[in-house]
Amino acid sequence: MWGNYADSHKGVCLVYDFDDASDSVNKPRPVYYEGELIERNFFETFGRFTISQIKEWLKGTDGISDCYKSFSDVNAWRDNYWKAYEAKTYRKMKAWEYEQEYRITRIDMFNDLNTPESRNIKYDPKILKGIIFGIRTSEYDKKCIMEKLVERREELGEIKFWQAEYDDTNQEINIREKAMWKL
Repeated sequence: MWGNYADSHKGVCLVYDFDDASDSVNKPRPVYYEGELIERNFFETFGRFTISQIKEWLKGTDGISDCYKSFSDVNAWRDNYWKAYEAKTYRKMKAWEYEQEYRITRIDMFNDLNTPESRNIKYDPKILKGIIFGIRTSEYDKKCIMEKLVERREELGEIKFWQAEYDDTNQEINIREKAMWKL
């Protein structure tokens, strides 16, 4: 996933041990690579609107859309909405199983995630166990990261470092531990 999520291999991967984390809300959950695709009608997925807002949204010149009927049993509709949300958020096609992905989702229910700072998740620094540098992480970025870690050394536990490298022979990315690197 380095090419997609880590700025074309220039980013880093932070390694956490969430077994030691007290924050269960922001704990990563595994992605499942199975199950059927879920088809949803866009006009039946207004999960963050009130019923009166939905009714207004679905009103046209000919009256209220037939889609409004799906909201008649609010509890059933809400259960279906969250079931579909979970499936779409934590499920991918079997072809992606090699990723072994985990995800954390933040739901913007009250427009409190409008800025990048508000979307940051803070963890106890002691659960950070390592850093994997991407194939193309610059030496400058590595230096900056190491300096930040040294500044916070007192609040961190032991941290291991790895370097992602491309193996031409096997045409795959390998992760090699940098055993000599210490804070």
